Amino acid sequence: MKPIQGVIMLLLCLLTKTAFGFDPLGYFTLTKGTSSEMCVTYVRNLNSFFEIRRYMSCDRRLNPKFTDFSEPTWQMIDKWEYIKLVKQIILLFDNFNDPKLTSPNELDHWLNTSISLDLIRVDIDNDKSVDLVIRYNLHSCGASHLYASPIMVVDDHMEYIDVEATRHLLQNPIWFKNTEPAGRWFYAMYDVFLYKGEVYFDKWSDDFNQKYYLHVFKTEKGTTQEVCTLKFEFYPGEEEPY
Repeated sequence: MKPIQGVIMLLLCLLTKTAFGFDPLGYFTLTKGTSSEMCVTYVRNLNSFFEIRRYMSCDRRLNPKFTDFSEPTWQMIDKWEYIKLVKQIILLFDNFNDPKLTSPNELDHWLNTSISLDLIRVDIDNDKSVDLVIRYNLHSCGASHLYASPIMVVDDHMEYIDVEATRHLLQNPIWFKNTEPAGRWFYAMYDVFLYKGEVYFDKWSDDFNQKYYLHVFKTEKGTTQEVCTLKFEFYPGEEEPY
């Protein structure tokens, strides 16, 4: 390679790393659910992608070769048409369920940001009835500032949050159960998938005490249980520098 070509390649590498940040490679291992067919297959599915970058923290991918898996399609809704619901989301998630923290301009500011609300219709609690599930998408996954994509169950008219059903989905430690029902949802990214017709949801959290773990849950008969725990392992030399 000529010297000038070497310099160009070095510059391209530096620019790429600057533009996209540190993007480590690795694979998933199963720490809970080793006897579960679904859990074992889910790990095989994730590891079937040749290069797993950023540990699929923002959302998980399904390989079409694993035909027992499927996923609902999230559809963005017009948040301006659901002001009553937006106010509920701001109160529950942004203002710790405390009306005194709501400012007069907060609604307009929220509506004019890149935040989106995505909708799926799925039997999230496996009770043979379809639920409306909303994802509050901050569109900044992995960024240096606040990011998250919590999910919630809403009523059929999309006006109110079903708080109790949403608690099942968030699976967060509740600091003050009566005043902060959303719990600690920052830096948590959620996704929903089906395996052989049964609905599961998973949660990746970049919170300091949960980082590099992917938790898979299933709600059935009013109870939510963690059925799998996956750990992201770095390939040698790919560890994050912090």
